[in-house]
Amino acid sequence: MAQNFFVGFKPDGETKYRKKYIFKSKSRASNQKIKEVFWGDFLNVTDDSDSEWLEIKWGAQVAFFPRADAVNERPLEIIFVDVGQGDGAVLITPEPGAGEAIIVIDAGKDDMMARFLGGRFGKYMPHLDFHAAIITHCDEDHYGGFRDLVGMAGFKHVYHNGLMETASSYDGPGGTRVKRRKAERLGTKRGKHYRDFPEDDAGFRKAFSDPNPLGDFAEFAEEFLQDPRWGPTAFLGRENPNDGGSQAFLPGFGPADGRDYQIELLGPLYERDAQGRKSLPVYGDHGVTKNGNSILMRLEYGRFSVFFGGDLNAPAEQHILASYAGRDAFPKLSRRGDFQTEEALEVELNALTRAARPALNSTVMKACHHGSADVTDAFIRAVNPAAYVISSGESGGYVHPRPDLLGRLGKLSQGAAPVLLSTELQRGSRADDDFEDANALRKALRGTTAADLAGEALPDSIETLIARLARSNVQVYGAIYLKTDGDRMVTAFKKENNSPKDRWFHFEYKLTDDGVVPVASSGSH
Repeated sequence: MAQNFFVGFKPDGETKYRKKYIFKSKSRASNQKIKEVFWGDFLNVTDDSDSEWLEIKWGAQVAFFPRADAVNERPLEIIFVDVGQGDGAVLITPEPGAGEAIIVIDAGKDDMMARFLGGRFGKYMPHLDFHAAIITHCDEDHYGGFRDLVGMAGFKHVYHNGLMETASSYDGPGGTRVKRRKAERLGTKRGKHYRDFPEDDAGFRKAFSDPNPLGDFAEFAEEFLQDPRWGPTAFLGRENPNDGGSQAFLPGFGPADGRDYQIELLGPLYERDAQGRKSLPVYGDHGVTKNGNSILMRLEYGRFSVFFGGDLNAPAEQHILASYAGRDAFPKLSRRGDFQTEEALEVELNALTRAARPALNSTVMKACHHGSADVTDAFIRAVNPAAYVISSGESGGYVHPRPDLLGRLGKLSQGAAPVLLSTELQRGSRADDDFEDANALRKALRGTTAADLAGEALPDSIETLIARLARSNVQVYGAIYLKTDGDRMVTAFKKENNSPKDRWFHFEYKLTDDGVVPVASSGSH
């Protein structure tokens, strides 16, 4: 076959996306549907000579797909992977063949991203060189999952936000987590800025050249720096527009690179000292500063855009808002300042929001910091999304997403009914526990005798495990899919019924006089 075939958005004459199926035979009347497929899915066509049906290979069987529902071009795709407590997304660009770029933006903490990519690309995985790994900041629930990808796949580029840890803790006897000493931080703090962080690959390698690295990130860095398939590292950021900084783009994805879409860099915002060196702002302690200097990106494709918010917090949001609005500082209520009343402050906040919105406005927002409530209302209004994606998990006791935040997101966003999608809420498996059940069972049974099991009362360890396994558990992951061709956009997730013939729930979005709003969903068909 000289051409590729993909599942189309709609056949001619249709106005809405409708469900598409692969059939066992060349007859819709036969009702031999074997699988529901979605817009942009690849069709492994083995014979396209028929005018009405494409013969395809589906697993080990021959099946058929209506030719009228197939196209030769695919949409841009973003998958927000269910990585448990953490962030992880995969961007797959629409170009065919060698022009395709696969970018992994954070990878969670554990092996969920590796498992997802292994399932998505199968036998091709060891031969793939992904375009880039983007570590938005150095928290383990954002970079940890990349460890499982070392030796599994290559990355042509590795991007980071500059502030990383060179030591924090180490594994003591028996694997016990022990504090080594006060963490050493990469990047020297001077006044209200961090300086002397590595901007290029040579500086990064020098910073992580210790033959006995301490700390999780340092150990990970040493490992991937020795993998020849992992390309050079580089700092990503943008000079503060208040200091004359112009637009910046992910290398290879700017207006001059010949693509139909662009990926703009919105943060971290750096400044330059008298010697021209880049410096990053301090927002609080190192953890707050590291999160606040997350890599921020805005992907724009035709009518639609997606904002990647990292782990931003309120101090960073306020600095970013003021910077893009051309203000020296974020306005606050003060008896000595210009805004001595709530009414005066609200007027200024509205003006600031309007001024910053052209730079930040996005159709979809990857909510900051897993749904933390440490956000600024004005920032949400400036991004003004019609839909959110929240990446969160059950572990850690963080209570993400925060219930009060969900109410604020709905209240402050565009449209009458903004869509709030959450990997945790859409999840259909206990991501943090499912692969631990077998090991827990073995541990509980180890040393248990037949007499123990024959007794009326089971050992407490086994009773505890039975209670745990009795919790509700369904069958699918909570990955959230976003697809757009610049004219249309759809978000979707798999249903929990695990039926191959009824797999997807989706929302469609349309550009209206009121902005981009959801106009249809699976339930409205």
